[in-house]
Amino acid sequence: MASRSEIRYVPIDAELRRRFDDCAPGALSRRTSAWLRGQGLAMLQWLVIGGIGLLGVHVWRWPALNLLLVWLAGIAVGIVGDAFKWLVARQRLIRQMERFSDDQFVWAMVMALQKNESRIREEALHRHRPGFGLALDLIFGALATALFLAWFRHQGIDIIEVVRTDVALQRALMAVAATPLIGLVAGLATLAASRDADIDYQAGGRGVGLFFVLFAFMFFSDKGGDAVRSLVVFVNAATIAVALLAGFGLWLMARERDWLAHHLGAADSLVPRV
Repeated sequence: MASRSEIRYVPIDAELRRRFDDCAPGALSRRTSAWLRGQGLAMLQWLVIGGIGLLGVHVWRWPALNLLLVWLAGIAVGIVGDAFKWLVARQRLIRQMERFSDDQFVWAMVMALQKNESRIREEALHRHRPGFGLALDLIFGALATALFLAWFRHQGIDIIEVVRTDVALQRALMAVAATPLIGLVAGLATLAASRDADIDYQAGGRGVGLFFVLFAFMFFSDKGGDAVRSLVVFVNAATIAVALLAGFGLWLMARERDWLAHHLGAADSLVPRV
């Protein structure tokens, strides 16, 4: 009997090929060298963040609780920022996600064509909905907040008192809050100046990350010992692992980009070399 989680495929028929021909030039024009460098910079930032977190725990002896609070604050601020973008630019986000869905389809087709396959994963045809990702973030954010607050209370940890008495933690939290706020203001200014500018919208990813962190937290809590320290080590190690996987993904993206440019016969006109 087939599993519910079994990967489903659809054949590449004439309709899918027509959609590919229509969408491929746009997808190629958006995967520029500058875009790949931006993704690489984000990967390096995650490596630095994860590395600093591990050094803070193991070498500099930073309080694990403080590191966890700063990480959770960063997640919360990101969710709030995406919610605000959804409220003020919902239609633009919908159009942006439609382009993203078309691009995802194109690159799935590229992978299949490179391997001379006659089918693609059914999930490549799904339309991404910006509101669904935000709902995931809000649900898991609320669940994580309730779980952590209940656990801290059970352990006799007064979070408000911890923040009130630790000046370094206060500054770290203010920095975490200020950085996305500056980015939000700059993004809104860009949107006002250009109707075609994309919005930095990452809803959904934080919810998925919180989902795994919640499971890890419950696992470490059951094992006893310093659950917060174990969780902080897990989060930062996972951050480094994801960043390294993203580096390999960038290499694959560059190869796909070059293959599609050659396939379309438009490398010079559609792929700017900056």
